[in-house]
Amino acid sequence: MKNKGFIATSLIYSFFLTFLSIVTVLLSNYIANKTILDRFNDKAQADLNTSSYTISIYSRNANIKDGYTMTNLISNGDFSQNLEFWNISGDALYSTSLWLDNYSVLKSNNNVSNSYLYQNIYVMKDNIYYISLDYLHNSSTNLYSYLGSNSKNSFVIKDNQGITWTRGAVSYRSEFDGYTQYILGDSGNSSYIGNSYFTNALVLNLTASFGLGYEPDVLWVNENISWFDGTISYLNLNSVAYGNDVSIEFTPYGGYNNYNMSCVDSEGRTLSNYSISPINPADLGDPEGDIEVQDENDDEEDKVDIRINRTLNISEVTSNIKCTVEWVRE
Repeated sequence: MKNKGFIATSLIYSFFLTFLSIVTVLLSNYIANKTILDRFNDKAQADLNTSSYTISIYSRNANIKDGYTMTNLISNGDFSQNLEFWNISGDALYSTSLWLDNYSVLKSNNNVSNSYLYQNIYVMKDNIYYISLDYLHNSSTNLYSYLGSNSKNSFVIKDNQGITWTRGAVSYRSEFDGYTQYILGDSGNSSYIGNSYFTNALVLNLTASFGLGYEPDVLWVNENISWFDGTISYLNLNSVAYGNDVSIEFTPYGGYNNYNMSCVDSEGRTLSNYSISPINPADLGDPEGDIEVQDENDDEEDKVDIRINRTLNISEVTSNIKCTVEWVRE
């Protein structure tokens, strides 16, 4: 009986030692893993604290403080108005449609050469222009788009199987003052066989927007300027630190005191961490808020053209942000 009791006690003691060993190992692993995780979290937080982001602002009917004004010299560059403002040279067939979420023009035919769309544009000597176009090109025949009297300043529209939109771009320095043609989709002397879609034609006078000697290169414009129609004000803020707040000042044109606005991050997700300061009539010496705003086509002397600065506030920046603001009349 004593031997049996001793054996039982020994077994219990052995199990207890084994249990303690297991607990010790598990506890050691937990402490080690927690240390690694804490270090990772500390590093991740440190990386976030040293991260920086870019904020791009596009505005219509308002100037942005410290921003740039740009005009797309192409009219109806997205073909949302069919072929309005465009001229046809040659015998290729052109039709407009909504294709892969974009209004576009389709060029199609067999064995056609020297055929293209064009618009006449006034250029200035020694000014640098940026030319770009989005395309789907399903053809073995290369096409060309360019500004000027020949194709030496063109970008090549190559076969991309017509699957995804590709952006082609090039810069051009004008050698004269006067009108020239913006050529879209020229096949030159080669016979064109295939189907090609074009949209978002964009021509910018970089010298007029940024100043002589300060024009950005094609890569910078590709990465920072999206297609737009008409005239916009643009501001690009680089190196905005993680978690910082940003304020941007606008001066809307007279009478354009309401706005439509959207902000998205680099993944296209809609953001809501922004607001635009309201108008305070008392700041204008009009506590009743009944000042009339001069209409651009109204010559009545009893009205006043008032431009009120407004501020866009974006809080706690944690990603790249693109905001579009369209100011509208009341």
